[in-house]
Amino acid sequence: MQKIWIVILLVGVIVLGGCKKEVATSSLITAAYNGDIARVEQLIKKGVDVNSADKEGATALYMASRNGHLDVVKALLSAGADSNKPRVDGVTPLMAASAKGHPEVVNTLLAAGADLNASVDDGSNSLIFASQEGRLEVVKVLLAAGIDPNEAINDGVTALYLSSQEGYLEQVKILLSAGADVNKLRNDGSTALMAASFFSGNVHIVNALLAAGANVNARSSKGTALIGASIQGYLHVVKALLAAGADVNIARDDGATALMYASQNGHLQMVEALIAAGANVNAADKRGVTSLMAANIKKHTQIAELLRQAGAKK
Repeated sequence: MQKIWIVILLVGVIVLGGCKKEVATSSLITAAYNGDIARVEQLIKKGVDVNSADKEGATALYMASRNGHLDVVKALLSAGADSNKPRVDGVTPLMAASAKGHPEVVNTLLAAGADLNASVDDGSNSLIFASQEGRLEVVKVLLAAGIDPNEAINDGVTALYLSSQEGYLEQVKILLSAGADVNKLRNDGSTALMAASFFSGNVHIVNALLAAGANVNARSSKGTALIGASIQGYLHVVKALLAAGADVNIARDDGATALMYASQNGHLQMVEALIAAGANVNAADKRGVTSLMAANIKKHTQIAELLRQAGAKK
């Protein structure tokens, strides 16, 4: 009987000790998250494991890095925090600081040995995270540290593609000056120029990409940059692409052209610009639909008349 009680007491001590450890870990992570440097230093002095993590794998260093608490980051690193310990999803403190836009924290982590080239399962690294969120100052730090501007995630998306897609002009310029490949293709064949032309519609980015040598007639299954801009109604982008020599008659895999989309969507000035650039007004897609048919279906009478005047037959 006495042995049984001894075993029970020992188990109780072990469980209690485990609970205390979990509480201490939680306290440290919470203090780091909140930027409570006094509490963090207090817990470090008590011997709390600075590399312990919560259920998602987040350590105190991860939380402090994510939230930009530089003094806490420095204290944890000095106490032996692992700068490369990731969460269960593979995101490291460096990636978190990059995504949230904390350049000083990024510099501090790199100085402490953070892996500049670490990535998560889909291939996203710190530069991808920063670029997607428009963290220009972090992008500058990462490029200065030597990160490859042409690294891509699994579907071929690069930092330049994301920056062009989201409309971050200064970021695009920085990446181009750092050697980003302006014509690097995504797995689906699309380019940064296509992304800027279809998504952001930022003509300044379009011009910057063209000036850097972007292939104005690069084509994916969904067409060209010109077709993308025509779908969206970005007149200034269409004019910039035409001025750069865009082939107005290249079609998508389904046969649709820029003129068909501009006619269908009611973009009168765009139709005028495309016709002036030599668009084939009688071209038909694989269903047999022409620009004139598209305009008539949508009741764009001015566009229909303009097409007839340009020689559209049906």
